[in-house]
Amino acid sequence: MKLSKITLNLLAVIAICLGLTTSVWGLDAPQLNRVVSDAGQISLDYSSSQQIAGLNVYRDGSYVTTVRPTAQQGTLSFAGDPGLYCIVAISDSVAGEQYSPCSASVQSVAGAFGGEVNAGVGVPVGLRAEIYSASAAEIFWSAPTDGTLAYSYRLFRDDELVYAGNGKSHFEDSLDSGRSYRYSVSSISSAGEQSDSLEFTLTTGNHNGAGPAQEITDTGPVSDDIATPNNFTGQFYSATVAELFWDPVPGDGIYYELYRDGELLASLDGKSYFEGALQAGSSYQYQVRAVAASGSSSAPATFTLSPTATGSNTGDNPINNADFSIQLNSDRFILPEGNGSGIVVPIQIKRTNNNQADINLTIRPEQGEFSRFLRFGFDHDTVRGESTTNLRMWLDIAAKPLLPQERRYIVSAEQQGSRIERTLYLDVVPIDAPDVYLLIGQSNMEGASERYIKNSNPGGPDERNSRIMQLNVRQNSTDIFDQNWKFSDEQSNVSEPRFIEAEDPLHEPRAPWQGYKEAQFIGPGLSFAKAALAQTSKQIFLVPAAWSASGFCGNDFGDIGWNAYSTDVAGLGGTLLADRALTRLNMTLRDTGGVFRGVLWHQGEADSNNAACAYRYQENLQRLVTRLRDQAIGDRRGGRARGEFSDVPFIVGTMSQGQDPRGDFSQFGELKTVVDTVHRNISMLIPHAAFVNNDDIRPPAYPCGDNSCIHFGGVGYREMGYRFYQALETVWATDGNN
Repeated sequence: MKLSKITLNLLAVIAICLGLTTSVWGLDAPQLNRVVSDAGQISLDYSSSQQIAGLNVYRDGSYVTTVRPTAQQGTLSFAGDPGLYCIVAISDSVAGEQYSPCSASVQSVAGAFGGEVNAGVGVPVGLRAEIYSASAAEIFWSAPTDGTLAYSYRLFRDDELVYAGNGKSHFEDSLDSGRSYRYSVSSISSAGEQSDSLEFTLTTGNHNGAGPAQEITDTGPVSDDIATPNNFTGQFYSATVAELFWDPVPGDGIYYELYRDGELLASLDGKSYFEGALQAGSSYQYQVRAVAASGSSSAPATFTLSPTATGSNTGDNPINNADFSIQLNSDRFILPEGNGSGIVVPIQIKRTNNNQADINLTIRPEQGEFSRFLRFGFDHDTVRGESTTNLRMWLDIAAKPLLPQERRYIVSAEQQGSRIERTLYLDVVPIDAPDVYLLIGQSNMEGASERYIKNSNPGGPDERNSRIMQLNVRQNSTDIFDQNWKFSDEQSNVSEPRFIEAEDPLHEPRAPWQGYKEAQFIGPGLSFAKAALAQTSKQIFLVPAAWSASGFCGNDFGDIGWNAYSTDVAGLGGTLLADRALTRLNMTLRDTGGVFRGVLWHQGEADSNNAACAYRYQENLQRLVTRLRDQAIGDRRGGRARGEFSDVPFIVGTMSQGQDPRGDFSQFGELKTVVDTVHRNISMLIPHAAFVNNDDIRPPAYPCGDNSCIHFGGVGYREMGYRFYQALETVWATDGNN
């Protein structure tokens, strides 16, 4: 039996009339694992979490057949053509047949049914780890380099699945110190087939820093195409503390392997490494090499660190034979982010041999530089006759979310060439507030993927996550927003419940009686949030506010436009979408107590059809950003995050260059090039901004979306969301959010 859209809508209406609070669907969506096409025969591998009485089969959005397997999992075959398949589960009850939503869609592949490893799915490369503390590390990998497309990835720790999605990193914050873990990562094709795995072993360290040498099995050949790091040097900070430095190597996806006396110390993306437990008076030989995502590496650069080495300041360290001593009342404090009271570190000073000379106090990070959000000061930085003083420290809320972390600082007391140092440990606690992101633009931000591409089943790339929430907005419709005042009216903008777990499509509401959204297409927002999860310990709230076919330019929608303020300029439209975006953003900030972390913008096509609009695109976009940063209500960051000097990031994505039989968008005309140039130069036009380059997100690796290649497809949106987050990280790094 075919389950029609009309039937589903009728069921929903009946549910409303009867006051039902349960889902109109009788079943959860089944899982479609594989679809194989062989000589006119289609074979499906499926599973269901509940008992079924049959399955409806759909190809490319159209009903194909009904089959009657009763097992909850298995295989079935029927005569059919290749295509994009999904299945609906059927169950019998006293009320008659009940139906599930359609499963996530799977593209058929040619060949004989059977086998788990697909030779057409490339193995990930560049598997590595960066250790942040004795219990925290991040695992990184890169996409296959053999030209095959990875739909998503699965990461296992000691044979336990710890990550499934389309990102390329995973944060671990609860590892045991001094223990080895075996990680393996595999690529997953759009048909659900899994590649061979890539493995390596991570060994955590103790309280004082990174762990012992790691053995990484993905070591590639030396390549002349990868430059050797320059200016490899080191510096002693004390007899047992030193830091290594080198210049970055140009290229995408480059990371570095650092060796000490022939053993691998770390694989990291940074350009320095801190050594906190060396043997006093000993010499060490270090090597560093650059490694590409493919696994190929540069020739190593070599440096010997010793008490007499060039670049070492050990010989300049004064001998601590002073007639004084300093003591911290405690060497460990909790520093809460955003706490206006800060912390007070008492310092005790003792003098001997009638020593009355001035003592100068300073503080420095054990490694790296001070965060620009850290404020500090001594009650007396020059101690004359006092026996006590205080160090006061405050950590303002950064633009970038923080993870719980340990920071170490060296408190130094110096007098007449003698110096004594003490280490201060700070346990940084992030602000207890969610991260809020605004999603605006036109159809590619709203989501216009292929139909039935959504895969929100457990382990699927579009699966919901309890830490990612969204404003439950009402759908974009001139029937709903039929009067201008409704764009700024809170009740007209949202459905109840007001906040829900984020689910594609983000710009469609989820009704109170439904456990999930019916529509089966996606956009880039959810994959962006999943990428952002690794660098925050709080919830993420997405604010969907895009509108298809919209822009600064006037259109058939009247005042439904993105202009920041009303204008009499011929050809430009209205302000209603900017008004609506601020309404939705402000109610989210107010109701959640969240921190405004950034804006994602994907738009431009609608303004590329009119010369007056295209050539005013830059100034119109600048005005919009200024208004958003100025009129977003205040959050716990205070004045630094609003107005002229706001550092809330603004990220734009480039327009599609896709091409398939439905149309060719690979070459931009004059006006579209004008708009595209604004996107690519956004960091020079708007402070704290960056762009996402989507030029390569096009067929054949990335199929186009709905209607034509002006829209990206589902796999492309997932990659785009990840790239939006990478661009956001670039802004934070440039701004000094360390």
